[in-house]
Amino acid sequence: MSEIRRDGGSNAVSPLSLSGLFEKACPVYMAYGMTYEEYWDGEVKAHKAYREAYRYRMKQKNLEAWLQGRYFYDALCAVSPILRAFSKARKPADYPKEPYDLTPEDVRAREEREAMERYERIKEKVGVFASEFNKRKKESSTEGE
Repeated sequence: MSEIRRDGGSNAVSPLSLSGLFEKACPVYMAYGMTYEEYWDGEVKAHKAYREAYRYRMKQKNLEAWLQGRYFYDALCAVSPILRAFSKARKPADYPKEPYDLTPEDVRAREEREAMERYERIKEKVGVFASEFNKRKKESSTEGE
């Protein structure tokens, strides 16, 4: 970066000094959350930590904004059939019953929960089938006597 010379000379541009670069970067690091005292008198490694923390916060905010947009989009798609004038579909689609999975742990927990629900449904159907089978068997055995 460069700045215009302060010696009253021509409009020639000279490179910033190191202290000029630090002065120029101070407001940036203050925007990252660093205090003025921390910036000038604090630990040198803190600058990197503040910079990384800022990048992490921005990434998190971006993900949250994207996720909010995704929910909004899905909500609009769910109601869109009833908003079209000549559409035969007059019922809105179902909105997701649960929040979206964001981590591999969330995905794994949902898959386990769904597998358990499938197991319980199958178990119930087998139980109903077995009781009806036993009932018919009992009826057929009483008829034969």
